[in-house]
Amino acid sequence: MKLYLLSESNLYAKTLLPEFTRTKKMIFLSIRNPKIRKEVV
Repeated sequence: MKLYLLSESNLYAKTLLPEFTRTKKMIFLSIRNPKIRKEVV
């Protein structure tokens, strides 16, 4: 079951990779810099 979910989420991540990477970068930046957090939300 875990393997199935992992492969499914991997496929999902590959499909939305540019958007996912951008969102992850924004979240990471908002955690590091509280000033950006307001712009993200």
